[in-house]
Amino acid sequence: MDKNEIIQRLCAHEYVKRASIKDQNGKLIALVEPASFLDEEDVKLKQVFKKYLASHIPYSHLPTEFIFYKELPAEQDTESMSEDSKEKAVEEDLVNIPLSRDKTIESLNNMWCRALELKEVDIKNSFIALGGDSLRAMTIISEIQKNFDVDISFQQFFKFSNLPELRDYVLENIA
Repeated sequence: MDKNEIIQRLCAHEYVKRASIKDQNGKLIALVEPASFLDEEDVKLKQVFKKYLASHIPYSHLPTEFIFYKELPAEQDTESMSEDSKEKAVEEDLVNIPLSRDKTIESLNNMWCRALELKEVDIKNSFIALGGDSLRAMTIISEIQKNFDVDISFQQFFKFSNLPELRDYVLENIA
């Protein structure tokens, strides 16, 4: 995935007017010009953007930092979207992108397949119904903590018994 794809995805968010990505010592930094003025409450947008991007791009491609500008510096390579194209992109996200293309669920699915030694997992089935046990659960919990930097207890893992529920938990708790 290249920087332009990440910028396009970020610009599809309703709160983003323009965005740019820069690579600083191997870490991706997102430079964001919000669609409206930021106040102190809007600092939570960093987590909103990170969760939003995590559901659309591989976790390994997420920017590690988000820097907000009232107006992006002119020398930055930027992308912006008209309101019409932004609305269309949001509609496509909500309607046309199948769950299987969700990058978070794709990553979790791969973890389950490896742990359960399956080629494919029906996302509606529970971990237990697919043959999961406590040892395999601990393997997946460890991978979730490593790959998403999300703390999840053994009890929480079994509470969110299928992939969509687990994905929602992971996205809500990404630091």
